[in-house]
Amino acid sequence: MCTFLSFSINKNGEIFAILGKDREKVIAEGKDPDSHSFIAEYFNIDEDECWHFDLNISYEEFLEGLKTIQHIDRIKKCYDGGLPLEDMPTEYLLRISDWLQENKDLIIEAGKIRFASDRLFDIIFEPDKLDTDEWCGTKLVQLHHARNYEQLIDELKLNTNKRGWGTHYTFINDKAIKVAFVNPGGLINYIGVYHYIKPYHRINEEGKFEILKEYRVSLIPAIILEKE
Repeated sequence: MCTFLSFSINKNGEIFAILGKDREKVIAEGKDPDSHSFIAEYFNIDEDECWHFDLNISYEEFLEGLKTIQHIDRIKKCYDGGLPLEDMPTEYLLRISDWLQENKDLIIEAGKIRFASDRLFDIIFEPDKLDTDEWCGTKLVQLHHARNYEQLIDELKLNTNKRGWGTHYTFINDKAIKVAFVNPGGLINYIGVYHYIKPYHRINEEGKFEILKEYRVSLIPAIILEKE
């Protein structure tokens, strides 16, 4: 998948990109909306008869409001194959620039989806609060777009404990976090989060009891239900 967003433009100057609700649906199905071959299949166009572009936007540029992506020189640098760039009419580069402006809101929404996983881990696990009393507590997180269980496991960087179904681990600043996350078998759009610390005893190398603490997080997903 590209860094930010892919699109194609054919010889007639028509621009093809998967945006809006269509993009959310494609991602929820586990498909790549930024694959040039998938874009061609999705819109029933000939992949070899198009110019292809990848908008490689960083998270910082995204936060700045996509100010740089309309520049013609930047668009040229995002060329990613297909028909030779030197054969593209200059008019089409201007058309792309206008298209980027006209679809800015949808592109920003695509960015929120693309960069959601960069924020989701911090939102759920709050690493900056790990060693404070503020870390313990409950909250409800609304996902920007629905994902299935497997996608969230990947985005949250969770390791599965083979000894217990639904039990995972992650690490923050070398501290192990035990995570209980049940698979609801559907698309998840809300997650209830419960942070707590479980004290436990162990005998150290000197034969003395010492009190340690285990960081735990319970994740309770809510799924999208089918309508009658």
